Amino acid sequence: NHVLHYYDRETNDWTKIKQAEVDVSLVKDEYILSGSVDLIRGEANTVEIVDFKSEKKLDVNEPKDRQKLDRYRRQLEVYAHIVEERTGQQVSKMHLYYTGVEGGNPYISFDKNPQSVEKTIQTFDGVVHRIEQKDFRLKERPPQKTCKDCDIQFIVDRKAWQFMT
Repeated sequence: NHVLHYYDRETNDWTKIKQAEVDVSLVKDEYILSGSVDLIRGEANTVEIVDFKSEKKLDVNEPKDRQKLDRYRRQLEVYAHIVEERTGQQVSKMHLYYTGVEGGNPYISFDKNPQSVEKTIQTFDGVVHRIEQKDFRLKERPPQKTCKDCDIQFIVDRKAWQFMT
């Protein structure tokens, strides 16, 4: 059981756990930003965010894993932004914890970078703005391997949708 693996590895210090399975939200000007944080741990006013992953641990040195890791990092940055805005606690680190790792380090960790968090939130704001404006254009056509199994590829082709590039 994946949860038991975490329990077995972390039994030495439960005092740092602040909250687990926390639904968080933040009201923005144009939308509500919400998510579910698996674990918040820390001491004093500094906390760390942990997101559990049951999939195979990604390899930070593998180019094919980098895009997914970047998406996970941005997800953690959104959580960090919400936690800081809602609680006033400073997030220092963000972690992915791979629950299926038997030996070795189950963590992939990221330092919280305020500029990167701000960029992620601005990107989020931009996407929401485009949706509200009913601007669903894509920057470019997705790769053919993405399109071949897509249910709407023929609609896209028939309508000759314009891409931003």
